Amino acid sequence: MAQDDRQLAVAFFDSLFQSPYEATISLRENTADGLRYLQWTAHALRDEQGSVFSVISIGRDVTQHMTRMNLLQEQAWRDPLTGLANRRHFIDMAEAEITRARRYARPLSLLSLDLDHFKEINDTYGHQAGDSVLQEFAAIVLDIVRDVDIVGRTGGEEFAILLPETDIDAALGVASRLHEALRKSEVTLRSGVSLRFTCSVGAAFLDGTTVTLDDLFEQADKALYQAKHTGRNKTCAAVQGSAVRDAP
Repeated sequence: MAQDDRQLAVAFFDSLFQSPYEATISLRENTADGLRYLQWTAHALRDEQGSVFSVISIGRDVTQHMTRMNLLQEQAWRDPLTGLANRRHFIDMAEAEITRARRYARPLSLLSLDLDHFKEINDTYGHQAGDSVLQEFAAIVLDIVRDVDIVGRTGGEEFAILLPETDIDAALGVASRLHEALRKSEVTLRSGVSLRFTCSVGAAFLDGTTVTLDDLFEQADKALYQAKHTGRNKTCAAVQGSAVRDAP
């Protein structure tokens, strides 16, 4: 049995000694052939005094079914091109993280990212080239963030990074590392052409005026708009509610 399922198994067994004296559970088991999913249905037999004296259980292998379900769930959560969280899954995870940050008064920042001149890349080199750029960009972002950070593709060439336990200065440091990584990267197309690309970034911080995910996105998008319209390939930050400044 998988270690994480042991407490579930104990709770399953305990439930058989109280009404309705039957239960069903799916447990994982590590075998020589890999991870298997077993579904157990059990019914407790009671004597005339109502005491349980025996348990009848039936188990069946549901690995194929669970594998399909897990795949469908993963497909519902992930952007198929980049493997990042899609917009809906990003929002779900971000909402939960913001709730935690507000409850415990912890810092949290959001980076809103947009690839520069992406339409020109598609128009000039084709959508396959654009897809390669998106995949490379996603890989670069994942390489510079922590495991606890949440990264999602929120639109065509739009991405977002939620940074728990991160104030605005530390968030700007992440953006700076991203710009530096992009300066060192390139995508080589099948034709042999090498493409370099950049992105613009808007940063926002969870504070007294930005208290929801919508607030954060609104502030980060304002900062991103300024970055896009004052030269691109740069980061701007929303500070003190509505003010926006260029990042150093």
